Amino acid sequence: MKNLVPLALTVVTQVALAAPPVQPAVQPENQKTNAIHCTFTEPFFSLHFDLKKREVLIDEPNLNNGGRTSVTRVIAKGIRVRTHMSDPFLPKYSVLTSSGKLLASLTLDVQGSDGMSDIISPFSIKYENWYGGCSSNQIKEINPNEK
Repeated sequence: MKNLVPLALTVVTQVALAAPPVQPAVQPENQKTNAIHCTFTEPFFSLHFDLKKREVLIDEPNLNNGGRTSVTRVIAKGIRVRTHMSDPFLPKYSVLTSSGKLLASLTLDVQGSDGMSDIISPFSIKYENWYGGCSSNQIKEINPNEK
């Protein structure tokens, strides 16, 4: 009986070593992050990162009519996202323009905010001199007032 435990461990080890390595599963396209939407306070604009098209759109007040409507325009094409995992529990991302210039910095810290509402965004963002909150097609914002 004493010899059965070491024998069983030896067999299990040999089987595990002989097994082919586990390949990471390919994430289906519909489960990938492909869109990030960010909101900011005054002057009340938003950014939309389209990771499939690799472009960034800004939606801002139309100052030509007193801000009663908004204007959407592309502010960057050919963007790249760089991931910083120095702290795997606090991932950070840099959105770079096609020329490599830093466009925005995002942190997955569940502390993002538009500065006006109680809504908590999964991402904090810094764009130019503005701070805001972002959600993605995979990670939605939280409204603590909703049940």
